[in-house]
Amino acid sequence: GYADTLELKVRPALVKTRAAGRTFLTPSERRKEEMGMKYGVLREFVDGMHVFLYDDSVVRGTTSRDEIVNKIKRESSPESIHLRSSFPQIHSSCPYGIDFHMSELISFKILAAIAKRKSFIGNLVGDGTKNQYMHHAFKYKDGIDDELARLIGAVSVFHQTLEGLAEAIEITFRGNLTLRDFCLACINGEYPTQKGEQLYKEELKRVLRASRKGKSLESMLRRAYEATPSQ
Repeated sequence: GYADTLELKVRPALVKTRAAGRTFLTPSERRKEEMGMKYGVLREFVDGMHVFLYDDSVVRGTTSRDEIVNKIKRESSPESIHLRSSFPQIHSSCPYGIDFHMSELISFKILAAIAKRKSFIGNLVGDGTKNQYMHHAFKYKDGIDDELARLIGAVSVFHQTLEGLAEAIEITFRGNLTLRDFCLACINGEYPTQKGEQLYKEELKRVLRASRKGKSLESMLRRAYEATPSQ
């Protein structure tokens, strides 16, 4: 995949411990402790190297920061760390079983902070519809990646694009499935059911208005890594 395209060797910078489980749904009071025990760093492949980490997605951002980047920095001496996500930025909640909320999403929190700094957060709230929010989410996607890199301590962060995801799906399924065959609500706010659309609009209005009352950009970004409500 990514390494083949760049003609680079793939080396295991991290090794997952046998006792480690999934931390995505772990209550916040236990998540940080468990994350610290999840991976070990292979220094012989990291020290003095430009490390490119490839993850399937970035949701809260705490895994990227606490499990990966900070641990590598504590336990080894890389020349630089870069993060790549094979999934586009996640901007919207999922009511269909994954059950993460906009108030948890690092991409949403960063966009709200950018909006406050640039004084267009009122435009995001608008009448509670998704159009303005998603317009700005895509407009500032590069700025969101840059801010995320700063937050997690990486030199750079890049997410997959919708166009790239579409191409990957068509290649994988040999044209039998396309992007239109999948739910993309968490990426573009296009919900396949009326109930999902209703819940999304209600949550969008609520969380944006709450963000509008926030203090400074830095305080909003600091809260991005505060305890997340348990699922």
